[in-house]
Amino acid sequence: MAHRAKGSYGVYFIFQSMGNVHHRQHTGGVLAVTVTSDGLRAVSASYEHTLRLWDLSNCQALCTLEGHTNGANVVAVTPDGRRAVSASWDYTLRLLALENGKEIATFTGESEND
Repeated sequence: MAHRAKGSYGVYFIFQSMGNVHHRQHTGGVLAVTVTSDGLRAVSASYEHTLRLWDLSNCQALCTLEGHTNGANVVAVTPDGRRAVSASWDYTLRLLALENGKEIATFTGESEND
């Protein structure tokens, strides 16, 4: 059964449907989640340095998006649902293609100590 969830209630409903994502797929805490505009997929960002793309029709992880060297704490999806941007405590933003999980670009910031 597909769950077309949007907004903060949608985030809660997705995680309830998945039966506790933290223990089923991510090995670290989930810090952020966003849902595509069509409500069919979600992207979660984790303390374990990864993002996961989810198919909400069957609550399955489609792929793991790697590259951050510290916790990924923010994620957003473009309106067309084709790309995601993640931010991390490693002072990077990563632009990712959701159709294949490949990194398109990395933007590096400066730490407070630099």
